[in-house]
Amino acid sequence: MRRKDKSRVALCSTLTVFIAMLAVPVVSQADTINAFLIGVSGSGPNYVWTYDIRLASGSKLDEAPPNDPGQGVAIVDIFGMQSGSSTFSNPLLFSKQEVTTADGDPAGPGLPDSVSLLNIELSYIGGAPIPLIQTGTSVSLGTLTFISSTNLGSDQLKVSSFDYNATGAGTAGRQFTASSAFLPDPNGTPAPVPLPAAALAAIPLFGMIGGIRARKYLPRSA
Repeated sequence: MRRKDKSRVALCSTLTVFIAMLAVPVVSQADTINAFLIGVSGSGPNYVWTYDIRLASGSKLDEAPPNDPGQGVAIVDIFGMQSGSSTFSNPLLFSKQEVTTADGDPAGPGLPDSVSLLNIELSYIGGAPIPLIQTGTSVSLGTLTFISSTNLGSDQLKVSSFDYNATGAGTAGRQFTASSAFLPDPNGTPAPVPLPAAALAAIPLFGMIGGIRARKYLPRSA
């Protein structure tokens, strides 16, 4: 085969592979926002639950209205929550609302959504976008608190993050990612109590013993 013919064959093969790649539907990975319990403080019936809201490894935060429906996270079916008690520390980044039906309720087999229990929904409204986070790291987006009548809880699959991405075959739509968190549960176990700021500052002075004590109060992972 002459050199020119070989070049033509190689070019045709390259074009064939490229076209085949274009024909394969691309599904974007959903960007995930998690809720990690810091601890529960106060006394009954006004227990204050505090969470660190974090953007997960391999995710980004850059979708806000009016360009698209936006990104966010919902904590669903919060037992014993007092209406109007929730706060979020970064209102310039996320809007917050208490609703009985949140965007991305992880309702399904084994996960019914109760219309009698409140949900908290955080929706990204703009501000400085956060680029794709490297694998193995995460970024705190703010602190969420609410008041519940119980200080007991359990790990539940009741946190749903959502964003707007390609879902395959050139179609864009909502993508949801459900994750678990330690949430109020009257049949659960006592939640960790946050260490006071003075105690946290003194931890390095106690060396290894202090480190072991501190680990007892680290947030429960989702």
